[in-house]
Amino acid sequence: MLKFAAALVACLSASAPAFAADSPSGSLLTSETAYNWAGIYAGASAAVAWDEMTVQKAVPAFGISKVNGFVGGPQVGFNKQYKALVFGLEADYSLSTVRGDNTNTVSGKYNTSTLSGVGTMENRLSSMGTVRARFGYASGNKLLYATAGYAFGRTQLEMSGTMTAGGKTAADAGSSMQSMSGWALGGGFEYAFARGMSLKAEYIRVQFNESTFFTGTWAVSPGKASIDLFRFGSNFRI
Repeated sequence: MLKFAAALVACLSASAPAFAADSPSGSLLTSETAYNWAGIYAGASAAVAWDEMTVQKAVPAFGISKVNGFVGGPQVGFNKQYKALVFGLEADYSLSTVRGDNTNTVSGKYNTSTLSGVGTMENRLSSMGTVRARFGYASGNKLLYATAGYAFGRTQLEMSGTMTAGGKTAADAGSSMQSMSGWALGGGFEYAFARGMSLKAEYIRVQFNESTFFTGTWAVSPGKASIDLFRFGSNFRI
């Protein structure tokens, strides 16, 4: 992933002089052009997402579901710049196709009973967003930055299965949609290729904290998730 990002940076850097030469108006930038990153901006981004969701029952672990998919949507933010230092705040919201499923055998003690059973779960992240601080170092029209902040999302969890205890077997199924929250941490590179217009590539790690999806027989506490995002986007400075 790091090699891919490095290749993208090299490609963008190499193409800038050619773009400038082809522009009679001189609106496109070269790497030596002084550039001001300060101000309000808006744009859009899309990302490949992957990692896992862990669901825990009253008995030992119900299962770990590997998830993957895509997310994409708008973003808005603002920057302040002092010499080569750039800091600001960015918020984004994305719709998601991220999903995963798992079938797992569980066994263990619950109170005085010995439990055994088989359960299936499917989870879908329908949307997510972050509100993050950004802090970076600018070299002309190139910006390298770190970012961290708050993350939120909506996840649907579906479970079904059977459980045996004391010679008796019970079956159950359910579906629950819950909001999840946590933190986001990462970094990226942004390249201004024209006045007020830039492209970016970034990696973001999102960790959603524990959240209870069901109550009663199929009580699930906690359900938590972690998501890795490799994202590309563009911004337009207002």
